[in-house]
Amino acid sequence: MSEQNLMQNNIEESEDYSQVIEIEFSYVEKSIGPFGAQNLGKEISKYFNLKSLIIFLDWNQIGPEGAKYLLTELQNCESLISLKLYLSLNQLGDEGVINVGNGVSMLNRLNQLTLYLSRNNVTAKASIYLVQQLIKCSKLRYLKLSLSQHLFGYIQK
Repeated sequence: MSEQNLMQNNIEESEDYSQVIEIEFSYVEKSIGPFGAQNLGKEISKYFNLKSLIIFLDWNQIGPEGAKYLLTELQNCESLISLKLYLSLNQLGDEGVINVGNGVSMLNRLNQLTLYLSRNNVTAKASIYLVQQLIKCSKLRYLKLSLSQHLFGYIQK
């Protein structure tokens, strides 16, 4: 399936985007890459009254660019209060986790956030940066964060 048809086959088109307030999207282990993540974000951002969003994108090789593209597009969902984002095994590295942190910190209304970022070769330094960005989410009341199986080690000053 081409990246351009990704959304057409997984989210029903709505003539009135304002009526949709919740979306759950699952596209696991399809190797959509960064531009597939960008296209997904563009399509979801059309639902500007969206309040709850769940995205399963594990094993898709979106990399740091895909994380940046996706979170940048989600900033258009100004009503979003609940986000569950599953991005394990996506070759994010430090740059990708930093991009996730930067993007999530711009979602001003979030009060519930679940992030699964396991097995993306992330260091402790990037993980700390992510947490520092999440602290900026002043309305956040619930956080579930998974950063298992990473390269934490010691942080050097």
